[in-house]
Amino acid sequence: MASEQWLFGMEPEQVPAVLAGRGLSLVDDVDADELRSRYVEPLGRQLEINAIEHAALAVVRRP
Repeated sequence: MASEQWLFGMEPEQVPAVLAGRGLSLVDDVDADELRSRYVEPLGRQLEINAIEHAALAVVRRP
């Protein structure tokens, strides 16, 4: 289903190349500390984030 998140794992250093190979460009890649400070703490939430977690934002590359 197109609206479902795509979750999987890879080394953070691999992300730009993997995305580029699929016609995407990396916009942002944040680690667990940054995820916590940007998205969890401002909402006052208590959410466990594993130290190895990253979140990447990508866009479709324009020709």
